[in-house]
Amino acid sequence: MIRIRLALTFSVAALAGCGDPLNIRAQFDTVADTVTVFAVTGTSVIAPAALSTIRHEAIRLDPSRDFDVVFDIDAQGRAVLYPVQLVGGSPGNTGIQVTTQSYDAIVEAPSSGYARDSATVLDVGDVALIEAQPAFCAASLYRTIYSKLIVDEIDLATRSVQIRIRVDPNCGFRSLAEGLPER
Repeated sequence: MIRIRLALTFSVAALAGCGDPLNIRAQFDTVADTVTVFAVTGTSVIAPAALSTIRHEAIRLDPSRDFDVVFDIDAQGRAVLYPVQLVGGSPGNTGIQVTTQSYDAIVEAPSSGYARDSATVLDVGDVALIEAQPAFCAASLYRTIYSKLIVDEIDLATRSVQIRIRVDPNCGFRSLAEGLPER
């Protein structure tokens, strides 16, 4: 009986020393970058018209590639963002949310309010938040990553959109502040 009590005491102590096994810690700092994405219409098929938020890069629109958003430019010269599920691309479920907050003021992505069933239209200076489900997070307990972006320039001659983006590459974390996220 004493051996069982000692074994249970050591087991409980060992588990307590490990901390909360469900308390996941971030592994990567948030990443800021500037990206140029081309319109899906009126440009070459090899022009990078899709955005992979996890890699924070523009990529060619190809069903075999993992992307979250496709860009276009409408007749009024505004950027149009399409969630991946609207264009039949890679598996995923992207949401986009326009905000009136300044890009620099956003330090955490909201957990709700993302449009998943329609295109989002942005002008120069407009800010959007993205909730994406990249393949990178498929095996994770939390399958989403969050980003913020601001449209810096829309070039009608080249049909391109220049954005600044900050990505939290840690699955399930919503921090959009610089550094290693705490949540």
